[in-house]
Amino acid sequence: ACAWCNDRSFYITTNSIRPLCDSPEALLEASCPADKIFNPKSSPPIQSGRTLQLNPSEYQMSLRTQTVQNVSIQVTPQQDFPLDLYILMDVSNTMTAFLELAQDAAGDILSAVKNLTSDSRLGFGTFVEKRVRPFIDPNQHDADTFQNVQPLTTNLTQFQNNINTVTTFRNQDTPEAALDALVQSMVCQNGIEWRGKFDALRMVLLMTDAEFHYALDDKLAGIVTPNDLQCRMSQARDEGARQQFPSYAQIVRTVLEENFVLIFSVDADVRDLYSLVSNIIYSSNKTDSASLLSSQLSDLITLISQSYTESSTTIVPVLISRDSHIVSSLSLNACDNPSDDLVCRNVSYNTSAKYSVELSLDEHVCELPMEKRNQTVTYAFIGFGQVTIEVEPICSCDCEREEEANSSSCGNRGALVCSVCSCDAGYQGESLECKPGNLSLSELFV
Repeated sequence: ACAWCNDRSFYITTNSIRPLCDSPEALLEASCPADKIFNPKSSPPIQSGRTLQLNPSEYQMSLRTQTVQNVSIQVTPQQDFPLDLYILMDVSNTMTAFLELAQDAAGDILSAVKNLTSDSRLGFGTFVEKRVRPFIDPNQHDADTFQNVQPLTTNLTQFQNNINTVTTFRNQDTPEAALDALVQSMVCQNGIEWRGKFDALRMVLLMTDAEFHYALDDKLAGIVTPNDLQCRMSQARDEGARQQFPSYAQIVRTVLEENFVLIFSVDADVRDLYSLVSNIIYSSNKTDSASLLSSQLSDLITLISQSYTESSTTIVPVLISRDSHIVSSLSLNACDNPSDDLVCRNVSYNTSAKYSVELSLDEHVCELPMEKRNQTVTYAFIGFGQVTIEVEPICSCDCEREEEANSSSCGNRGALVCSVCSCDAGYQGESLECKPGNLSLSELFV
């Protein structure tokens, strides 16, 4: 990396600006005094925050451009980790048999969930269609985009009573509002009573036999306002009809940022579609989470049990976001069952999988305005949490803070900064060591 010789006599002797910026070894060889060589070092990474299963959740560091820094991440699945499971069901008429299954077997489903972990809760929500033509005739049909029938609970009587009030509805087209309901089930944290995103495994089981509407389908109804991903449970019933259906990108963002695990139980005709959604969310790194819809209670309980076991013992890393001037590379360093896609499968409880991230900054980051220089990268570990790494680029020398205004070395017509004159307006020339087109100090340093 480049170093800077902050010695005026060295500068005058060489009669050239370039030798001031060179490798430390070259500057020493050129007779720059060792105590005058500025060579900023990247700071050791500072970690903060941790959860029961993820350590750490944040890193902060200072880094010189085009140098490399590594940080480590440890993911440790915990046995008997709390579970919040929310069943989100399509209640169009063709789903009558599956609704009746859930109603008749509510006690069995809740018992099965409780058997997975000593601290588990179950909730239930429904969806059909957006209440606007041509999707539905609101004057004839009473269906909704999303209804939170039962917030997460351990109370069987309450769960049974509320789910028994649900009926199926008829609508006018085949695709349903599954993605809209999915977003609402995740962002309505208070209404559904989700625990904190690092305090429980948060799972949504979506059951449907139909395709879904997605962003821009709403143009048929004259709706052009993008979905704002806000909870609408406390708003007017038809508020959802004023915004577009969510896009794939919005679903991915919500799932990863809010730390949810999705399970799809769907008809064979739409399984490929929901498998595609799963692959988009999890970057094809997770076992296919689109299973076939079944009217058999045993199949439903098996799906829930297998999904909990897999999600609590499979570590799936996904890049959420990365600023344009930071370069990062994730590696899997320790895992009993490693794979080429960085996924660590069948991890024993209380055993850690270890990852590392190699980080660097490109040479153009120092050209950004000061307030935009910090760079951030975030990785999600599905069901376990996420790690955010913030990097502050080192773009200057300490000597830049020791400016000597109206320096005699500059003929009292400029400031001496790091042994180089910064001329006042209208002055240049060899007596001030200023020439048209001189590079700035930050440019020289980089």
